[in-house]
Amino acid sequence: MTSWGARQDSIVFRIDRETPLSLERLTFGMMALGAEYERFVRKEHPKAADHEADLLVQRVTEGSIVIELIGAMQPLFQGMNNAVVFGQFVDLIGAKIGTLTAPRGRLKDPTVGELENLTRMAETVVGDSKGEAEVFAMEYQSETNERQVQAKVVWKAKEAEKVIENATSQLREIRDGDANKHNGLLMRLFQTNISEAVPDRSSGEKGIIEALDPKPRKLIYASDLAGQKIKGAWSDEKLNPYELGFVVDVDVQTVNGKPRAYRILEVHDIFPLDEED
Repeated sequence: MTSWGARQDSIVFRIDRETPLSLERLTFGMMALGAEYERFVRKEHPKAADHEADLLVQRVTEGSIVIELIGAMQPLFQGMNNAVVFGQFVDLIGAKIGTLTAPRGRLKDPTVGELENLTRMAETVVGDSKGEAEVFAMEYQSETNERQVQAKVVWKAKEAEKVIENATSQLREIRDGDANKHNGLLMRLFQTNISEAVPDRSSGEKGIIEALDPKPRKLIYASDLAGQKIKGAWSDEKLNPYELGFVVDVDVQTVNGKPRAYRILEVHDIFPLDEED
């Protein structure tokens, strides 16, 4: 029987599937978790030595795939409980996965590597309808050997599919260089709708941005604020919506290379179109 030594504060990666998981996906998932941990350490604790950003496998448990990981040094950072560091990391992973499971979820200023790592972690449960994975920070009490979970993130197969879909889309946007995004363009309304705008749904409204296309195109609002600014300009002040100009940042949605809808990212200015006449 192998002796593992004393229990230590750890990060636990559990993967529960009804169908087998390929060694390649398991390996990539583990490497992705380690890479994200290293990214976290380098950002939050820049004075840490190189080896302090590593995770080591302490034990692997039968049944579900349960891998317990410890810091390369104990204590990892002088004067700081390892469980606190691990908990902060797990909370960060949870926030990123939560963002990517939302409709059209996008991380703020991510790197390509970050999106690829989150994709590989999510891939550990896809293809299994009952697949579930979790990462949690485990704290052990040295006196009693009792353990307590400090932070936890869980994702199921359907959520993993959404993470992969959104991360892949954001990767494509980064690699395409945001070719379809334009800033500071003048738009006028062609068709209005009194219904409340729902982000990332067709608003029932159409606009014309002559710098891009003389034809009216459907409007989609990227946020509540963008929709409220445009609708509020003419509903609250009782102005004629067709006599207003809107300076907007827009993401052009295309089909076969042709504009089909404008996704309004931000509204910078609103003014009467005839004010210079």
